[in-house]
Amino acid sequence: MSSTPAQKNQPSTEARANLCGGKDKAGILFGTGMVALAIAVFAHLDVAAMVSTFVIGLIMAAGAALHLGYARRERGSPAAKSWTWSGVFYLAGSFAIMAEPIAGENALFLALAVALALSGMSRLVLGIQQSMDWIMIAGAATMLAAVAIGIGWPTSSLWMISALVALELLMQGIALIVTAVTRRTATPT
Repeated sequence: MSSTPAQKNQPSTEARANLCGGKDKAGILFGTGMVALAIAVFAHLDVAAMVSTFVIGLIMAAGAALHLGYARRERGSPAAKSWTWSGVFYLAGSFAIMAEPIAGENALFLALAVALALSGMSRLVLGIQQSMDWIMIAGAATMLAAVAIGIGWPTSSLWMISALVALELLMQGIALIVTAVTRRTATPT
C-alpha cells in the first residue's frame, strides 16, 4: 500500500488519539468550562461599561486559568507549551482590561486585540503542528476577533468586545470538546 506525500506528513489515527496522552475527558471538561464562560459573557452584553469591562476581565482570567490548567494537564506533550502561552496571553489581556476599565476604549481595544492575536496565533500554530483542524479554526477565529477589535469596528461599542470575547471562548470550548470526542472515537477499544 503506497501513500501520497501528504499522507506521510499526517499522523495516524492512533497517533492522533494519543497526541496528548489520550486525555479526552480533560478536553471535554475544559472545553465545557470555556463554553460556560462564553455563555456568562453573552449574559453580560448589556451591562454598564465599567461593570461589564470588569466582569469580562474576570471571565477572561478564568479562561486563562482553564488554558493554564489544561496546559498543566498536558505537561510533557508537545501541545503543553502552546496551551501555556495561550493562557499567559489570555491572562495578560484580562489584567489589561481590569486595570483600566473606564480609561480610554482605545487602550482597551488595543490591549485586547494584541492579547487575542497572540493567543489565537499560538493556537493556530498548535493546530497546524498537531494537524488538529478544530484548534486551527478556533485559533483563526480568535485572530479574526483580534483584527475586528484592533481596527476599532465599531469604535465605541463595548458590547462588541464582550460579544467577540464570548464568541472566541465559545470557539475554543467547542474546539476542545470536538477534538476530545474525535480522539475518543478514534481510539481503538
